[in-house]
Amino acid sequence: MARQKPYFHISSLKEYRENDPNRFKSRRMDKPAPILIDNAEEWEAEQILDYRRQHNRHEFLVHGERYERADNS
Repeated sequence: MARQKPYFHISSLKEYRENDPNRFKSRRMDKPAPILIDNAEEWEAEQILDYRRQHNRHEFLVHGERYERADNS
């Protein structure tokens, strides 16, 4: 059994998409603003909570720094 590595390739991440308030009225819209580093928006991950491989792709459950636990993605 292979050990899980503490790093992953950037292609494993998905771009954030805004909520459609007409379709999903109960979803929360507030989220912390991104951090600007060299004029690029970045978000800090506090912890990787889970990992899976699905359809030959890596998926991670991440808890973002300054986010509530309900916002894990």
